[in-house]
Amino acid sequence: MFKKILIATDGSEFSLKAARLAVRLALSLGAELVAMTEETAAEPLLTPPNVVKHMEQALERQSDQFLSEIAEMAKASNVPCRTKRVRHSSPFQAILDTAAAQACDLIVMGSHGRSGIESLVLGSVTQKVLAHATIPVLVSH
Repeated sequence: MFKKILIATDGSEFSLKAARLAVRLALSLGAELVAMTEETAAEPLLTPPNVVKHMEQALERQSDQFLSEIAEMAKASNVPCRTKRVRHSSPFQAILDTAAAQACDLIVMGSHGRSGIESLVLGSVTQKVLAHATIPVLVSH
């Protein structure tokens, strides 16, 4: 069935819940995990270079923390797991591109559960992934 599962995380409780689900699913299927986090690139034209550098370093540290949590979950369950930090201007496209580049056959991600006007105004990375994905997407609430 599924051999390589992409888990996209932003470090939120929703994405950690999805990661736990992905680890259990990978264990039951004998699948491999690819854990990824997207680091939205700062706009250098609007931000002083020294601030951009500090922002990027903070994002890298935060991303490493998120990914190490998932890697530890996977390790504790003897599930093979690789981690990827991706810098991109579009979070949903980063997820889709990573899934394609890593030959994943399932994407697992959390949803913040926004609805109504808030969902329309803020948009949703999950909704965009669902709308554009060419492979199955499992959403955990």
